[in-house]
Amino acid sequence: MKKHILKRYIKKIDEMRSLLGKRWEYPYDTFLEKMSLSFQLLQLVEKSNVKKEIKIEARKNFIINCITAVEVFFKDMIIGLDWFEVLNEDGIDELLSEKITLTEAWLLFKTKNISLGEIIAAKFSFQSLPEINKIMKKLLGVSNFLKEVEQYEVTEIDEDNEEEKVKFVLKDAYPDWRKKVQEIFELRHKFVHQVSFKDRIGLHRLKELYRDLDAFVEASEQYLLSFVPLEENNE
Repeated sequence: MKKHILKRYIKKIDEMRSLLGKRWEYPYDTFLEKMSLSFQLLQLVEKSNVKKEIKIEARKNFIINCITAVEVFFKDMIIGLDWFEVLNEDGIDELLSEKITLTEAWLLFKTKNISLGEIIAAKFSFQSLPEINKIMKKLLGVSNFLKEVEQYEVTEIDEDNEEEKVKFVLKDAYPDWRKKVQEIFELRHKFVHQVSFKDRIGLHRLKELYRDLDAFVEASEQYLLSFVPLEENNE
């Protein structure tokens, strides 16, 4: 590994650590907070008397914020799962198979106490469903992460009797979730890398896309937390 790449990883990890303490304890809560603020900003623009083009740009910005929030969610979850030592060691070896010298290893670990979860979070991006599936299935030792998530029963606490009840199963409640979530990823890529003032995305469609994205992230967190031992999860 080239030394400048190694230093870039260390810098990214330092940045992640400085921001991690400023977020919520549970990654899904951070996701919700980020998207709530983004939605409030979008509403302010939508209700104002600005030009239509500005409203379109605000909608594009909301899409970009969606993917930023998803990336942060998965990076934080990986760091947390690694802390609980529940990630698949063979999968980690596959993902981090790049060879480094002993000097580079010393540079990486000498004062930072860097975890494997932090290295994975710094190395990989989460900007498409295939990429998320490829990374997460290796880390968890499952054949298909997305399939596991879409079949998982997302639960909530019934406030009346304090018992868990099924809230939804992703593939049943949101049958087109893969298509819609991947559309958000593709729109984000388009809006970031292409400048166009003729692109259009309706507010109703935007809300539909976000609804399925939110359901996917919530299902992902509950599924991922199921790997954490109960005694740890309850502390």
